[in-house]
Amino acid sequence: MAISKQADPDTLIWLGVGHTANLGCISDETKAVLVDANPSALKTLERQNPIKGAMQSNLNFELVCLAPQAGEAEFYHYNFSEYSALSKATGLCQLFPGLKLKRTETLNTIAVTDFIRSQSLSTRNNSLRIDIIDQCLPLLIAMEEGGLLSLFKNIELKTSKESLYHHAATTTDIEDFLSLRGYELQTQDNSDPDLPVLYFTLNPLWQTLQNTKLQLLEEKKIAKENQAEYSKMLTEKDAKLEEQARALADKKAKLEELTKAVADKDAKLEGLFKALADKNAKLEEHAEALTEKETKLFEVNKQRDEQKSAKEKQTAALTEIRSLYKNLEAKNRQLQAQIKDNGEELEQLNAELLKAEAQITLIRDLFFKNSTFQVPEGQ
Repeated sequence: MAISKQADPDTLIWLGVGHTANLGCISDETKAVLVDANPSALKTLERQNPIKGAMQSNLNFELVCLAPQAGEAEFYHYNFSEYSALSKATGLCQLFPGLKLKRTETLNTIAVTDFIRSQSLSTRNNSLRIDIIDQCLPLLIAMEEGGLLSLFKNIELKTSKESLYHHAATTTDIEDFLSLRGYELQTQDNSDPDLPVLYFTLNPLWQTLQNTKLQLLEEKKIAKENQAEYSKMLTEKDAKLEEQARALADKKAKLEELTKAVADKDAKLEGLFKALADKNAKLEEHAEALTEKETKLFEVNKQRDEQKSAKEKQTAALTEIRSLYKNLEAKNRQLQAQIKDNGEELEQLNAELLKAEAQITLIRDLFFKNSTFQVPEGQ
């Protein structure tokens, strides 16, 4: 089993290399990674293809069982070892009636993406060969999802026209998958018509197309984000405008209320001014009446002051009369004493006493009268 004659790749990764592969067509400048899950197949291949010179460092034999995901899986060993696989044979039994299952084995699988990444492919000028019929499409899908498929410029695949394993893809399925990923079918080896080998190359414009698509998607994403941001800004602006409109409506309503309140206050003030004018008129009337009363009161006070002055004069006169009266009483007492002491002067004293009593009687009468008292001249 050989690989196609194409421009030398930087790296060739051959999955399911088996024990019949012809490695002589691999260039000395190409790094080859030869992978198989069957240790006896790799040993046989090494014995049949002796390594010399520079080839020794460029050929790497890897004993691993690759799968789309890492984990444990059942491996089916058949009497035709090249058809042993991770899937149970179905259509293959019709193609090879002598095919027998020898045993199953639980193997630890390695994810194909992890394995590819471990090879540190530095360019996209690489080739991929897959001779694992049951896992061909799942491995391609896993690599495509991991962003690794485009690392391979050339892809060679051993396929089957009919599904030979449980849920295995066909030649048509694989061709459709790769054509949608920018790979063009260059040739098809039908040496074995039931198991054709397909040779694909990546369209040089495919990566440019993908980059353009990615750029368009990024621009579309940015435009969508900008549109979303602009829509958000518009929404926020609309919300602010609505809020401002509501605030303006509230202010307008409050202004109308204030205007109405001012009008009501103006009306009340007008009423108050009118009432105040009426009160002022009444106050003026009251002031005039008060002025008249004050004039009358002034006259009354004047009369009262005159009466008070007269009363004070009367009081002074009465005080003087009381003093005089006391003096007269003292004299009367002296006279009475003299009468007792001097009988000879009794008659004269009696005459003076009578005269004094008459004066006292007159003073007493005057004292109890309400009219103004005048003191007789010479008294």
